[in-house]
Amino acid sequence: ALWQFERMRPTLSHNLNELLISKDINKLLYGIEAVGIIKAKNFKRNLVEKLKDKDPLIRDTVIIALARMNEEKVLHHVAVLIYDKSHISGIKRKYILNTLEPDYKDKVLKVVKKFAVNEIAEILKNNKNKTVELMDNETLNKLAHLYKTLGAYSEFSKIQIGLTNRS
Repeated sequence: ALWQFERMRPTLSHNLNELLISKDINKLLYGIEAVGIIKAKNFKRNLVEKLKDKDPLIRDTVIIALARMNEEKVLHHVAVLIYDKSHISGIKRKYILNTLEPDYKDKVLKVVKKFAVNEIAEILKNNKNKTVELMDNETLNKLAHLYKTLGAYSEFSKIQIGLTNRS
């Protein structure tokens, strides 16, 4: 909130810089997140350098901060974060998406949908002679999730019915 006051920016910039060079991971993460929230583009170079960090939590936080600044260079990385269910929770995914500018969010979701289409194609290719009734539950659950991601609810429903009939 203080970032909006021009006269406060030198002090705030100094404090943000201190956080960004901190060896304390919590302070560093707070600094990265704060830069993304206030969209302090003068710190973009600092964030880009941190994309090389060995710690995945630091890299992911940087990716989200840069995405909040509509940085095209991390678009694919943001889509991977959103798409990979094992990486972050659904609640965190929604939170990240809701912090992005609408145009950037649309771009991310297009990439996510492309991932889903490719994965569906791969699954169907590997199960080319199998109907829903012959596919195993794990494959069907994966397909159901992917079709839901795409908003293909008729396909999602067919799979759900197939799974229900097995019970």
